[in-house]
Amino acid sequence: MICILPGGGASWGAQATYRYWPTSHFAKLADRLIEQYKANIFIIGSFSEKKLCKEVTEYMKYPGIDLSGQTTLHQLGALMKQCHLVIGSESGPLHLATALNCPTLPIYGPVDENVYGPHIEKTLQRSFYSFIACRPCYKNFSMPQCHNRICLAELDLHPMLNQINSIINTQAISYDNSSTL
Repeated sequence: MICILPGGGASWGAQATYRYWPTSHFAKLADRLIEQYKANIFIIGSFSEKKLCKEVTEYMKYPGIDLSGQTTLHQLGALMKQCHLVIGSESGPLHLATALNCPTLPIYGPVDENVYGPHIEKTLQRSFYSFIACRPCYKNFSMPQCHNRICLAELDLHPMLNQINSIINTQAISYDNSSTL
């Protein structure tokens, strides 16, 4: 079970889309996870992110489960606790997953992960972002005009899959070790 959070919450208002990894990229990632792990993919977001979540499922080759706007905060937390991984834009739900000690892979675009990141050093919690000169550009609650979102658009799927494999393999090792006790 893997949760995907394509949105970024409402706190950015009209500029929220600057934080989103392209929906087609999330769809490709979801398809690869289904192919590689036979994963059940849950697309989650708020009611206002229903259109965004629907775009992800429409781009996917395989079926995903769109739960956007359908869960309470408690239900969302319970779902994420059951998942092997929560992937998505840095957002309130991703911070909830971190607080619940869920395996997470937050995707950072214009936001500085050192300022807005989960600040918890855990084996199953990683960060993913691009190394480009203009990143991070969101500072002091302000962001300059950006027309290409290169920090997100050019995030490559292969290094992300390597991070995901590492997280999932670490879980498999810890489950194996716990079963021998």
